[in-house]
Amino acid sequence: MIIPVRCFTCGKVIGNKWDHYLDLLQADYTEGDALDALGLVRYCCRRMLMTHVDLIEKLLNYNSKLMLLYNFVSYILLLSLLFLLELTVVHFQPWRRRRQVELIEPTLPRNPCSFVLFKMVVCCFLCQCLGGAKCEVLK
Repeated sequence: MIIPVRCFTCGKVIGNKWDHYLDLLQADYTEGDALDALGLVRYCCRRMLMTHVDLIEKLLNYNSKLMLLYNFVSYILLLSLLFLLELTVVHFQPWRRRRQVELIEPTLPRNPCSFVLFKMVVCCFLCQCLGGAKCEVLK
């Protein structure tokens, strides 16, 4: 919620005092002293400022954490898909009739292109999760 522009009871403008109030609280003022410094002496105005909860900031933080979780899960799924594609290589042997398909046991990626792609995915994941900055790997 956004703080109301005016006090509901007396009509005094209080919407521009929220940031100053937070600054005074950060400067080790008590709640009462901060409200006195802002010129809020009526009980109704003091109540409006002291009971206000800044829900927008909490929702924005929740949304960023949710997006981080979504990115983490998508990278893990992409990583597992790459491993499945690379590690279960199917070889066709047309000269045998009984065993036409043979699965090779999982090993490290043999294809250098897939290893480079794997490194790029891991670096992008680390850039996104740790720093949130743009990934420099793809340049």
